[in-house]
Amino acid sequence: MHFSFNSDIFFTVEKGEENKSGKKTNWAEMNRSFGLLFNIGYYVAASVGIGLFTGYHIDKYFKTDPVFTLLFVFLGVGAGLFEIVKIAMKSGKTKQ
Repeated sequence: MHFSFNSDIFFTVEKGEENKSGKKTNWAEMNRSFGLLFNIGYYVAASVGIGLFTGYHIDKYFKTDPVFTLLFVFLGVGAGLFEIVKIAMKSGKTKQ
């Protein structure tokens, strides 16, 4: 595979005009999509982590070992999934 960098091609791709293959490339939209995709993992991990932390410390305080930990972990998973749905709904509205 050979890549060549031509300043004319670079600037036309930057502007969102047609490149050699005849397709339009919108780098800003592509970067925004990748940013949302990578943030989804952080949303879910943070929600579950906060739920685990909170549930563990509540269980430790009330001496009810797995009850609140499991409850808050499941609430964290639900919150993470809710964020994914919100992002999907928002990105679906912007594409139409």
